[in-house]
Amino acid sequence: MFVELKASRDRWQGWEHALTRNEFVQAFAKGEDYFLCAVDKVLTDEWKIYFIANPAGQVDQYIFDDPWKRVAVDMNELLDQMKKDSDSDEV
Repeated sequence: MFVELKASRDRWQGWEHALTRNEFVQAFAKGEDYFLCAVDKVLTDEWKIYFIANPAGQVDQYIFDDPWKRVAVDMNELLDQMKKDSDSDEV
């Protein structure tokens, strides 16, 4: 059994408990033996603990949020550059 602990100071509302790439790889490799333990309101008397068994095996979609833009190719920029390169080749 392998348990990954994630905690947030506030109530679990959105992306507070994310797996890093390495954690996801480990979760995928360990399968049913991997548990994500997410604790919200960790510094209060109202804390709550959630256990998610095999989180990698439960993925049913990937969401491309804003940080994905940093690794994506901007096709408008690429096409503009190709046009500039083509125009300079004609000269």
